[in-house]
Amino acid sequence: MPGPRNYDLELSDMKNAVNEKYAYSFDFDVMHPFMIHSFEPFYRNGSLLELGSYTGDFTRRFLPHFDDIPCVEAFDVATEAAKKVLGRKIQFIQSTFESAALPRRYDNIVLTHVLEHDAVEAGLKVVHRPGIFFKALANFQWDRLLKTDIVSKEYLEGCYQLGQIYLDLCSSIFLRREKGVLRG
Repeated sequence: MPGPRNYDLELSDMKNAVNEKYAYSFDFDVMHPFMIHSFEPFYRNGSLLELGSYTGDFTRRFLPHFDDIPCVEAFDVATEAAKKVLGRKIQFIQSTFESAALPRRYDNIVLTHVLEHDAVEAGLKVVHRPGIFFKALANFQWDRLLKTDIVSKEYLEGCYQLGQIYLDLCSSIFLRREKGVLRG
């Protein structure tokens, strides 16, 4: 029987994969701000639990909105990198989602770039499901375009607005879920 997963080894393998890139400038400069913009209307006062902070690049965008931000992250290397950037502003819980010992309830929970199955199995119902950004190009293509004057902020805003309508053609979708009984 195999031993426990080594998340840090998996992270190293991902980084060493030929021509593999985890995140692009498009993700940091375009998608992250639009994701925050999509989430903002639904924020509740209080705490925010982030599940999967990786190295904290997205986590730092929550700092203007919340004072209490614990993050669950399985990768030790990623957690250490996030601590260097975010310092003591964030409480890190080194664990997988499934085995995290959470000491309390949270007012907001954000889970990004993870399949929505974790929430379905928990019996949560979808109450809002927009797309975030209409995406006709690959990330590397967006990265090249963003270095030029071809794409304006207005164009990017238009892609965001189209994403609200055409979620099947989006880079990401946003599921707002609440407690409730799922019906067949």
